[in-house]
Amino acid sequence: MPTHARLTGEAYAYLDRVRTLLTGVDAEVADALITGLAEELDGLGEDETRARIREIGSPEEVTAEARAEARPSAPPSWPASTTPAPSSFYAPPPRQHDADWYTILTALAVTVGGFVVPVIGWIIGVVMLAASRTWRVHHKVIGTLAAPGVVFAGFVPFATPTVQSSPAQTWPDAGGASLGPLLPEHTEETGMLVMVLILAILPCVAIWLIASANRIKRQERPASNR
Repeated sequence: MPTHARLTGEAYAYLDRVRTLLTGVDAEVADALITGLAEELDGLGEDETRARIREIGSPEEVTAEARAEARPSAPPSWPASTTPAPSSFYAPPPRQHDADWYTILTALAVTVGGFVVPVIGWIIGVVMLAASRTWRVHHKVIGTLAAPGVVFAGFVPFATPTVQSSPAQTWPDAGGASLGPLLPEHTEETGMLVMVLILAILPCVAIWLIASANRIKRQERPASNR
């Protein structure tokens, strides 16, 4: 209760009674009412205090309106616990994934990019594939080796080709004898086989990479966003 050096004993008794009747009323409302009454009675003598109290009204009358208008304060309760739920200790943060355009561009670059921009296109695709946040390790390994593997497989059957000798394809020595062939007999067949493998396998690898990335994104997407 506010203290005022010039309050009379009757004023203090009046304010104590008001305070008692305000039990359960919001603390701010009760304090404001008590402070206002104390200022009204501050500095008055005994007779003036009694007269002023009659004008203000009895403690019951003064507190009746405050109790009707003010919201009663809520009963005290224990503070809410800030300890996270047990499951939150083990829930990893949601995994970030690549954008759809990045997935498609990477799959195309790592499979056919080396044939569009020789070597450089494939290297760019490998770098993008390695930096991906969606594909797993086995996806990255297969995607990286797909294009070189197709080219290598196309040349394996012709690793020891038969050769043809013709005047236009040999180097004569000083005596006019031929020193050996310059071109393998199966050069055209090798190129055709590599082209068939490129057209048959690499698009399938690109489609597989894109489908795998989309499947991973769907599986790891939060249930609320599905």
